[in-house]
Amino acid sequence: MSILFRLLGPVALGRSGNPGAITVPKVRCMLAVLLLDADRVVSLERLTDELWGDQPPRSAVANLRSYALALRRALAAAGIDPDRLATTPGGYRLHLAPGEYDVPVWEKLAAEGTAALAEGRAQDAVSRLGRALACWTGPALADVPVGPALAARATALDELRTAHTEHLFEARLLSGEGIALVTPLREHIAAHPTREPAYGQLMRVLYAAGDAAAALDVYQQARQALADGLGLEPGDGLREVQAAILRRDPALAPGRGLVEARPRQLPPDATVLVGRERELAELSSATARVRNIHGPGGVGKSALAIRLAHALADEHPDGQLYLDLQGSNPRLTPLEPGDVLHRFLRALGTPEGDIPADPAEAAGLFRTRLAGRRMLVLLDNAVDAAQVRPLLPGTADCLVLVTSRRALTSLDSAALLPLDVLDEDDALRLLGSRADAQAAHRLAALCGRLPLALRIAAARLDARPDWSAADLVGRLVDERSRLDELHTDDMAVRSCFQASYRALNEAAARAFRMAGLARAPHLSVTAMAALLGRSRGYAASALDRLVEARLVDMSGGRVQLHDLLRLYAAECALHDDPPQERAEALHRLFVYYVGTAYRALQLVVGVRRPIDAALQGLEGTDLAPVETLAEASSWLDAELPAALAVAAQAGEATPVDRRYPAQLLRAMSNYLLRRAPDEVERLAALALRLHAPEDPHSAGIAYNMRGQSYYYRGRYAESRESLEQAAAFWRARDDLDGIAMVANSLGILASRTGELDEALRQFQDSHDALARLGATMLQALVLVNIGEVLAAQDRLDEAITAVHRSLELVRSDRRTSHTMMALGLLAVLQAKAGGFRRALGYCRRSLAIADAHGDMAYFVDMALVRSEILLRVRRPDLARTDAQSALRRARDVDDHGRQGAALWQVAKVAQADGDRATAARCRAEATRLFATYGRSQEKVVETFLTGDGPAFPHPP
Repeated sequence: MSILFRLLGPVALGRSGNPGAITVPKVRCMLAVLLLDADRVVSLERLTDELWGDQPPRSAVANLRSYALALRRALAAAGIDPDRLATTPGGYRLHLAPGEYDVPVWEKLAAEGTAALAEGRAQDAVSRLGRALACWTGPALADVPVGPALAARATALDELRTAHTEHLFEARLLSGEGIALVTPLREHIAAHPTREPAYGQLMRVLYAAGDAAAALDVYQQARQALADGLGLEPGDGLREVQAAILRRDPALAPGRGLVEARPRQLPPDATVLVGRERELAELSSATARVRNIHGPGGVGKSALAIRLAHALADEHPDGQLYLDLQGSNPRLTPLEPGDVLHRFLRALGTPEGDIPADPAEAAGLFRTRLAGRRMLVLLDNAVDAAQVRPLLPGTADCLVLVTSRRALTSLDSAALLPLDVLDEDDALRLLGSRADAQAAHRLAALCGRLPLALRIAAARLDARPDWSAADLVGRLVDERSRLDELHTDDMAVRSCFQASYRALNEAAARAFRMAGLARAPHLSVTAMAALLGRSRGYAASALDRLVEARLVDMSGGRVQLHDLLRLYAAECALHDDPPQERAEALHRLFVYYVGTAYRALQLVVGVRRPIDAALQGLEGTDLAPVETLAEASSWLDAELPAALAVAAQAGEATPVDRRYPAQLLRAMSNYLLRRAPDEVERLAALALRLHAPEDPHSAGIAYNMRGQSYYYRGRYAESRESLEQAAAFWRARDDLDGIAMVANSLGILASRTGELDEALRQFQDSHDALARLGATMLQALVLVNIGEVLAAQDRLDEAITAVHRSLELVRSDRRTSHTMMALGLLAVLQAKAGGFRRALGYCRRSLAIADAHGDMAYFVDMALVRSEILLRVRRPDLARTDAQSALRRARDVDDHGRQGAALWQVAKVAQADGDRATAARCRAEATRLFATYGRSQEKVVETFLTGDGPAFPHPP
């Protein structure tokens, strides 16, 4: 804590120690009295005596109140809470916190220094006495008009200062400073000509320097000064020093003695460090005496530690030790603790011959040398806790900073700070001003915001004035050469990663390579087990090693690699794993994703789609537990992004894996269309590019799914062309399953283009083909589609019958997406038929399934349907709740089309309530969203919601 109150010199307040802050002498006197009795009540009588002595004015008490007011203003001006000065019955009290007032700080340090001197800890005594005397800026109470009591206190303080100055000379003499003490000792004697200890110290210094004559002259000077000033002869102590010199006592001769050096080994604080303000503040305020900064290679741990060490150096005046333990350089062998101790002991002044060869003895001597000293030790690039533990001091006066890749969790009471890549703003700052905004953002992304990569990029731009940032971006875009480009002079991203990789055991190293082999945003433990061809437990253990080495991050049971680490891992796989092993690993991953997706969709949708025998295996049936709807939904939410991403590698694995994109489309079909329509089109294009002539299914699946994705986007002509290609493909192979699927798709397309009779014909063809196949669940889905078309033709009774038949074909209590949509359709149909009570019941059941599935799109649709029903039965209060809930959820999933539908419904409810302003505002925003993004809902829901309500027209 900073000193705020100073009496050891001119009276001063505040961190700046401005002695001119209090201009009125008697206010300074009042402050001095209060400080000398800090945190105790000082009576009015005592204050009056100190300020005026025996002749106080009649207005003394009033004057004291004025002085107290002036003192509070001075406190406030110095940034100190003026309420620290409290008025009490009969007096005043000034509250101080520890460390704020120079007198007790000085007294504590001086006492510690004197004790250290008495115990033979000369260097510690030098440190503490030096800090104690640094508290002084002049004679005590230098500018205070003192009375007898204050004068006595000031004199006592000055006398203690003189005595402790001589204690400091003694400590410095014992520490081996020698001749450097001559000048300060002579100056001290000139100021205090009768101080015998100082004369004795000067005599010893001169004799030790080989000048016995000068030492004896000092004795004569002392004798004369004592006689002139005090009428005394020198005392026993001074006479004994003279006698020792005359007989040339060896005890006074300069000896080899141990010189306690004050090493200053910190590297220059010139390393580029951008950002990290939060981390610096956290580390600076920590109380632990061991602080470990850990993180992946290249993240800037050393730069942060060096900056922190320089910031804290003044708090550790006895020296700073630094050493790179070489745990992060693939070209160097990590240092042994014994080697480090040897270097540190030499730096501390220990003669070479006195350093023990045994590491345990050396560690003990190291702790002894640091005992009682305030030192900072920076251990950079540690391998593990075992390398660091012998290098820790034994006392709490020293601070140890350690950087390492892995967190050193086994170091007792250590504060651990994980360090990650920079945020985008700091990454751009580190790149500098050479890059224009767009290129800079791209460059930061290609560097993964890793400080080392960003420094290399900035250095390369500086070295090539003819390059623009866009030029460097062009070089880094190609993943195959990116690590080659991120190299300059002695900095390279690849070599930064090598040390961590080479330190792994075989299991962890292979897991690292496999994690880089799969180009996925993340990989679950189960996916890693598939890649490795081992159990989940084996994979989890290997991943634990990678997390400890900070080569991967784990979150929510999924592993992620930094972009540059992924490139390095893939490079290692290419170098260390044979092509056949890499292909087989990807094959196992594809089998896992397709097989588990098949099982999950069976629970979620209730539909079983065939899987190509070439992509079946234990990885798809045994690795992941998918037994309940909750497990299925959870797996799909977690694994779908990775399953979709790795499809781009289907051409890199075994020949049969070229079928993976189409098989994934078939397994997930309608689910994927509702959740990720963009991915459907991408996978379909990939499947068509990869399919081989002998492949019996992929092209037909791809044409069909691509056609469906087109009609979901309103691209009806393209949809028809793609679906007709699918139909021709399946007919040529007389594949009844494929023909049925395409007929269903063509029926949906016809219904969307208003060709309702054609839609019914296609649906009926699909239904009949599925009946011949015995595909009951698929028949049930087609019957729901038939019900929608019949509803569009206002054949409500037939539509309701078709949907009920659909539910009868399967267990209607199953909470599948088919049941959800069938119940939702029944809600609309019953509402259109006037059966509002039944409609609300169907809505409730459909909403419950949508919520359980996490199907927010369908939940929004059904909430809006229920809102519309409630509006039609004149319950706008309940209708408003559903409409607003739908709007919130549509915004949560960023579905602009459904946001428009929800806003339109909110407007209808507001209109019914007579709130025309809200209705107009919401209607305008809905119209804008429809015009920009179109509509997202199924036709039957859209038609129901846009039908005439009780008080609102059709939307555009």
